[in-house]
Amino acid sequence: MVALTALRHQTVDEWGGYCEDQSKDSSIIVMRCVCYSGYGAPDCSYKKYSRALVAGLQIGLPFLAIDGVGWLVMGERQRGLAQLLMGLALWLVLIPVACVMCCCGWMKKDGNGIGVGVGVAGCLYCVATMLMIAAWAWSIADGVDMLNNVDFTDPMGFTLAP
Repeated sequence: MVALTALRHQTVDEWGGYCEDQSKDSSIIVMRCVCYSGYGAPDCSYKKYSRALVAGLQIGLPFLAIDGVGWLVMGERQRGLAQLLMGLALWLVLIPVACVMCCCGWMKKDGNGIGVGVGVAGCLYCVATMLMIAAWAWSIADGVDMLNNVDFTDPMGFTLAP
């Protein structure tokens, strides 16, 4: 009890802030923690994600056809993987299908003089390109929202650090 009493009257530096004793009497311990910028949770133990980092990844990497990385960094796997797979659709779908069609002889001409594989590859190319453009726009829009929206929260419900 002596050690507890000695600790009660000190300012304790926790992970991302400091806690002060707000107790009025000795029977109830009431601690109030003040978090530094970039930390959250009642005991200041949660380090918030940097707004500049996650938004920069969301806006910058789509120009390299790598979408959704900002969401993946924050731990939002479903949205991050959806954007990533949509962005890589052209590479994940078109190239393997084109290789299989060429190797298996699907490029032979039918009665109209057009290869059957060419029509299938053209349709797949259009779908993959639309998916890639949609993922690019979605990722850029999310990145801009992360930068501009002050109330934007991470998956744990904390606002992003400045």
